[in-house]
Amino acid sequence: MNPPMSHRTSASEIAISGHRDGSALIEGIQTDGTGVNSQSLIQTSLRYRVSSAVLAFVIWGGWAYVVNQRSVGMGDAPPFASALIHGSASCLITLFILQAVTRLFHRLHGHPLRLILPAIITTLFTGTVASAVHLLIGTANVPLTVLPGVTVAFCFNLLTTKKLQVQETA
Repeated sequence: MNPPMSHRTSASEIAISGHRDGSALIEGIQTDGTGVNSQSLIQTSLRYRVSSAVLAFVIWGGWAYVVNQRSVGMGDAPPFASALIHGSASCLITLFILQAVTRLFHRLHGHPLRLILPAIITTLFTGTVASAVHLLIGTANVPLTVLPGVTVAFCFNLLTTKKLQVQETA
């Protein structure tokens, strides 16, 4: 097994050790104002983040197209527009929630709700944003477009916090 590669930067006082699987261990003091002062933060791998975001685009964009295909009325967005917006938003939201869940997980060190609270917070936030965007563009069936994705996002967030916990104890 090859030793991890390291990069140190004096500006942020953080050392990043990259591993062959694409995961990273960030060591040092976070100075970005988030209050996370862990000496070692476990991160999800780049492959995990990218594949999750691409799958979110394809699955949820396709879902938005299907559920809005037959319910287009006067003033509603065309199904393709809802699909493109929802797929793009799902991709970006997935990248956001991976970062937010990781930060919240580390910030709640020792808290009894450490595994579930990041999932609840990020799911409520992203579900609200997705609903607002669909209302703004005139998606025909907002609840059916957004609710399945929010449900899966919550489960995905729980899986991510569990993955972080396993990596932390390894």
